[in-house]
Amino acid sequence: MDDKNPSTYPVLLSKSNKNNTEENHHKRQEFWNGTLVDDYNYLMSEELICRCKGSLTEPFTSLNDLSVHHVSYNEFEKQFGELSRWCEKIYETLTKVPSNALTRYLRQRYYEELYEQGLMRLRLFSQYSDKLTERFPDLKSNIHDKMTRINRQWNQLESRFIDYLDENFDRILQDLHNELILFEDWLSKTEEQLWIFESYRTNDISVEDFQFKLHQHTILQDEIKSRNSRVSSTIEICERLRNDYEQQAEQVPYDLASDLENRWHQTWINSVEIQCKLEERLKNLRVSFFFRWYSIRWRGFTRLYSS
Repeated sequence: MDDKNPSTYPVLLSKSNKNNTEENHHKRQEFWNGTLVDDYNYLMSEELICRCKGSLTEPFTSLNDLSVHHVSYNEFEKQFGELSRWCEKIYETLTKVPSNALTRYLRQRYYEELYEQGLMRLRLFSQYSDKLTERFPDLKSNIHDKMTRINRQWNQLESRFIDYLDENFDRILQDLHNELILFEDWLSKTEEQLWIFESYRTNDISVEDFQFKLHQHTILQDEIKSRNSRVSSTIEICERLRNDYEQQAEQVPYDLASDLENRWHQTWINSVEIQCKLEERLKNLRVSFFFRWYSIRWRGFTRLYSS
């Protein structure tokens, strides 16, 4: 009845350990056969070992030699695709976006930076292709083909850059004068429209008609506000022209542009004030309309009960 005889436990523990050992060995064998054996055979293959030994015998005289061994054709193709798409995008912008001499002059610095960026990217890509050719001579034909294509693409883009960045002071000045004339004409018409809106009164006009007038003024006010960027651009162009062409600075119509800027600013302030006045008049008109309506209903109610 001695169920706790210690002599029986060593035997039981020995059998359990034996079963566990066999099970673990079986799992390790399955893991080896299913996962590791192929990788092991590849790493220990004679061909790979010979290639590794051969690369070790190649001399490294500088860090540049070391960098040759860290290039890949996949990375080369990736850089080729990115640079090609960048050239296509910029070329399409320069070709299809309409612009006059004034707009091109305003964007000149931006596209000059883009041009320098393109030159740098092309130079780095060319250096990478040289290292790749040195590391994998068998791929020289493919690498050369892609370099030819990207150089052809860049030459087309570069010609567009040159045309776009070509400056002509007289042409820029003429476009600037035309821009100021058009802006002054628009400003005069806008000032006249604002005067008409300000003269509106609530006498003999319905609420609906006055609401429509208020809506029209809101549209005009938005248009005045949208001209802010054009006014700022015009002043910027005048300042740049005076700095870039100091000997011809007197020909730049800076004073006219500054006067028109002040007129535009005053016009914008007037439009805000008129908008507030019209909204207040509309509010009073609605109150007056309500009292008239209430008075008519009250008189009708009084007559009904007095009769």
